[in-house]
Amino acid sequence: MATVLLVDDEDLVRKVVKVVLEAEGHSVMEAGDGVDALAAVESQPPDAVVLDLLIPGTDGYEICRKIKAAHAASKVLVLTSVPPDEAEARARAAGADDVMAKPFSALELLDRLSRLID
Repeated sequence: MATVLLVDDEDLVRKVVKVVLEAEGHSVMEAGDGVDALAAVESQPPDAVVLDLLIPGTDGYEICRKIKAAHAASKVLVLTSVPPDEAEARARAAGADDVMAKPFSALELLDRLSRLID
C-alpha cells in the first residue's frame, strides 16, 4: 500500500479521509497547512498527496507546484470545495494529477487514488 500525505485545515475532513485511507491499508501523514505539508514532503516523500486548495498560508495551488517540483513522482489528488469549473484547470496547471470535489464519496476517493498510485 501507499504512503499518503493528507493536507487539509479542517480536522473533521482529515479524520474522515484518514479513516478511509487507513482502512484500505495506506499509511497516512497529516498536515493542516502548507508549511507543515512541505516539511512532511521533505522528511518523507509520499507516494501520493490528497490536497485541499483552501488552506492557511500558502494556497493549495502553490503547495502543489512545490511538491511536484521537489518530488515529481508524488501523485497529487486535489480534494476541494472550490467549484470544479474554477479549480480544475488551475489545479492541473499547478501539477495536480486529479481533482475531486467536496463533498466526496469514500469509494470514489479510493478509486481515484488507486488509479494514481497503481
